[in-house]
Amino acid sequence: MALITIAGLSGTALTNYLNANLKLSTEGRSGTPDGNYFPNVATGELELFGVDELATVDFGSGAVANPLNNNDGITDQAIYAFERLIRQTGDEDLRGSRPYKEGVFKFAGAFESVYGRRIAPADIPKIRSSGVVEREGKDGAINRIYFGVRSLNVLQPASQAFYQLVEKPVSAANRQAAAPVNFNRTGPVDELVQVFGDTANGDTGAGDFDFTGYELIASVRTFGRAFSSATSSGSGISELNGFSGGFGFGDGAPTTTANYDLADVYGGAAISPWTGMAYASQATAQTVTGFSDGSGGTRSADFSDIISNSAGASIAEIRAFLDALMLQDTDVDGGAGSFRPKRAAELYTIDGSVLVTRQGLYIENVAASDRPNIRFTDDAGTEQSFPQIGDVRITPSAAWIGDTNAWFQVFTKASHNTADPVTFTDAAGDPVSGTEADLVGGEIRFTVAENDLSATPGTDETIVAVFEGNGGATFDEVEIALDSTLPIIRASVSPSAETYV
Repeated sequence: MALITIAGLSGTALTNYLNANLKLSTEGRSGTPDGNYFPNVATGELELFGVDELATVDFGSGAVANPLNNNDGITDQAIYAFERLIRQTGDEDLRGSRPYKEGVFKFAGAFESVYGRRIAPADIPKIRSSGVVEREGKDGAINRIYFGVRSLNVLQPASQAFYQLVEKPVSAANRQAAAPVNFNRTGPVDELVQVFGDTANGDTGAGDFDFTGYELIASVRTFGRAFSSATSSGSGISELNGFSGGFGFGDGAPTTTANYDLADVYGGAAISPWTGMAYASQATAQTVTGFSDGSGGTRSADFSDIISNSAGASIAEIRAFLDALMLQDTDVDGGAGSFRPKRAAELYTIDGSVLVTRQGLYIENVAASDRPNIRFTDDAGTEQSFPQIGDVRITPSAAWIGDTNAWFQVFTKASHNTADPVTFTDAAGDPVSGTEADLVGGEIRFTVAENDLSATPGTDETIVAVFEGNGGATFDEVEIALDSTLPIIRASVSPSAETYV
């Protein structure tokens, strides 16, 4: 089965195509349908029977599977063309009744239901790649308007996309007021959204609202994949009306969150470290200190929204929590206000490998080793990061490790082997020196402050690490370039076994 449309067909080809896909039924839902298309002149509703209601249709050569199904659906253009065909070929009952459809060209060739006629509301979900306007009379008052939404990027079959109708100008408050609504089907989106309703003309089920001037935001948030959204304005659509538009959203690539079970991350069954994470808005912005000023100093910044992180979740675990939070349409705010994340813009973006929080959001207790991979956008919209710390790890030889008198010391390269050598200091300002007792996991480890690191290839600060023993190991040294692009700066040094004893 496939979408019933008429694109590229004309003349005899169009007639043959429609006659092989649509058949006029002699009865509607209240009776026994024998075709998938029934203009109910008594109710004014066009009824469309999918394969779930009518499994087979006889087009004249025996029963075959009904070509109309709820997944693939039918375009409004095909409905219009079939009505022209069955009226032209002489159905007197239909000729004696006003038509259901009329073609107009204001909105990219959209088709209107006229004279109070309409597609049966139960069958609206079958319409694809179309928009629908339903009027009283031939050019009368509008009862309903349906706008067609189509996704242009790939969505996984099980992904549930949703939309919001947000009053313009789009603001955080207006988004919070706009309830998310799931599209009728999972996977790729191609369906109608009602954007206008007026019961004054007798269509009692139409509702009374006008969203034609609103922003339509279409989103997909599948845990384990990068989130995505698109807006009507961003798609070049200034007014939501009786036509169809494409939206550039879809499932992103798998992320590190795919390594976790959603139930472990958020909700009543959550486990550590996520049990130590919660969202709270602040009555008064919280000032956070210690951010890098770019020249070796620090500065402070204000944040109105704080996520606690008492168990020290890693960057991957933080991202999993943010993703799980963004799936919630309940008030998650444990602070001064209220916040429904599913209605809001995403809480972060990814810049290369760096997680960047949305404006005003700070996450507490990020480990020093993870800080190069996160930036916080403060209330003023300025991105803040902590001073970078390089993690240096030096692996010495077995001979040095086995020498109980072994020692090490690290010097600046410029002073090493001079009359006045200078011991290098770590990020805490302590001189880097010690003995084999300072080994951790077979390594000597220390951290390097931001002003000792270089982000420019070829201009790295260089240090010299000297390792020596007394009785078990000889002397050796190694130069180490402090490269900020490396998450861990590794080196090895190889004092050989002592031979004089």
